[in-house]
Amino acid sequence: MQLMGQFTSTPQLQPVVCGQPPEVKFTQLEKGKKKYMDTAKYQLHEGYTLDGSPNGPKEFQITCQANGTFTPTSHPLPIKCGTPPLKDHARSESPEAVYGQPVVYACDTGYTTDGKRHGKRNFTLNCNLDGTFAGTGECKPISAGKLPAFPGAMQIKDGGGFELGNLDYGEEAEIACAPGFSLDGVVGAEEMFEVSVTAEGEFATTGECKNKDECATPDNQCSPNGTCVNEQHPTGNHSKDFHCECEPGFVESISGSVRTCSNIPDCPAEACSPGTCQDLVQDYRCECPQGYREGSNPAKGLAHDCLPVSCGSPPEVPHATTANQSMEWFYHMEAVGYKCADGYTVNALPDGDQSFQIRCLSNTTFELAQMCNKVTCGTAPVVENTILKPKSELLSRYRKLHMQDGLHGHW
Repeated sequence: MQLMGQFTSTPQLQPVVCGQPPEVKFTQLEKGKKKYMDTAKYQLHEGYTLDGSPNGPKEFQITCQANGTFTPTSHPLPIKCGTPPLKDHARSESPEAVYGQPVVYACDTGYTTDGKRHGKRNFTLNCNLDGTFAGTGECKPISAGKLPAFPGAMQIKDGGGFELGNLDYGEEAEIACAPGFSLDGVVGAEEMFEVSVTAEGEFATTGECKNKDECATPDNQCSPNGTCVNEQHPTGNHSKDFHCECEPGFVESISGSVRTCSNIPDCPAEACSPGTCQDLVQDYRCECPQGYREGSNPAKGLAHDCLPVSCGSPPEVPHATTANQSMEWFYHMEAVGYKCADGYTVNALPDGDQSFQIRCLSNTTFELAQMCNKVTCGTAPVVENTILKPKSELLSRYRKLHMQDGLHGHW
């Protein structure tokens, strides 16, 4: 009011200006200055709400106040999907997932996303706007492929009568040794082993079936005259799964499950009589008694036989003859017969023996022969009216008469 009794003109009032609303992350705001009582509306980005729930508020606003400041802003929260789901044979280190944050799963050892040994070992799930997880990743056991055939072994079928075709990590196949085989080839050892798959996709076994070393058993008695040989295609019958390869002159003998190399009998049925035959390796020899020697006998086809020793031809005996003078005489033959010449006897008596015998001895000599002695008539009788001539004169006369007239007789 002025002194003149009039009011002055009123001033034009202006609302308080707050200026540009503050920017809030994860929101969209229409630009422009705000003045007192004006509001600024914020629209939250997709995947965000004010409380983090899928259906939570997706906008908020602030007001310019009389003091030139805005009311407090809200804080957008990403939509929560919660704890990531559990996946077989995989693990995640994310305790809770929110929109925009991928959940990475790492496959356990021995697993990949496609079951191949060089396949990927991780996969990702994403948190959806509706609070669920999106993605179909999984971890599969690494496969080593088709189970191979194992020499001397076969796979044991399961309770349903099936065999495993492919073998994956975490699986095991039971393998049984075929008849005649065992682990490490030891007789009496285990005859089963397992096959599994390593984390790298390789087959791993706990043993190996080998042909049993039947020759390592006490039933092998092939030595020292032969060598034991294991059969390359065993039957599972111990006594038939090895044999002896015997040296020349020996043959395999079987007694129960024991196999030996026995000397082949080489003694012919008629050899060495009247001695004994001693069997050798691929030969024989004769043990001959006295009077016999060992030698070949072509007449009987014998390489060795007991032959009687020879004493040669019978010896000449004075005043005696034998019909076998030119024959060779042997130990086993009968005695050689001799006959004394006329006028001779063994004991020189007129009625004495005129024949005798000698034998071939075992030392290749003949017995000592008896002698043929001239027959003696004793002392001549005394005859009356005669004169006894000297012996020499009478003998000369006898010889003369014997030669002329063929006289025979004894004095």
